[in-house]
Amino acid sequence: MLPPIPAWDAMHPIIVHFPIALLLIAPLLIVFGLVFYSQNRAFMISAFVLMLLGTIAAVVAVATGSAAGELAERVANVESVLENHEELAETTRNIFLALTVIFGAIVFVPMILKKDFARKITLPVTLAFLVFLRGRCGGSDERRARGRTARSRIRRKGDGRLAERADGSSDIEKVR
Repeated sequence: MLPPIPAWDAMHPIIVHFPIALLLIAPLLIVFGLVFYSQNRAFMISAFVLMLLGTIAAVVAVATGSAAGELAERVANVESVLENHEELAETTRNIFLALTVIFGAIVFVPMILKKDFARKITLPVTLAFLVFLRGRCGGSDERRARGRTARSRIRRKGDGRLAERADGSSDIEKVR
């Protein structure tokens, strides 16, 4: 017998891993499509399908995260951490919505127009897309790492519960 399906607000930790995995693999397929040009169409369509599924999963992850965030707001002193987390999630979702549409146009417009654009056109456009993808999303990791010194983190006990002070408040410490 299968275990019960978790509530919507409890699904966030499960759902959030799908967009991460799918959106990390899609650029690799794009690179494979550029390297193995004879199989370009198959790799590019596969990359688009992964981007589309990853983007849909990102939308669902933001929705489940919003539901889970309402429960987490009951814990003392986590509002700023949750706001930052929510802002980054929404930014990622919005960026990948736009990138998926752009990449879909790169892949499918030549098929719809029934034109086989020369490699001298598709290669630079696809490379520009990859550079934008890396600069927009990869660069945000670097900005996040620099900004982490100003953010709060929650200190937890070994069993995952929030550590509490003697006065009963949750222990939040600044990372320096």
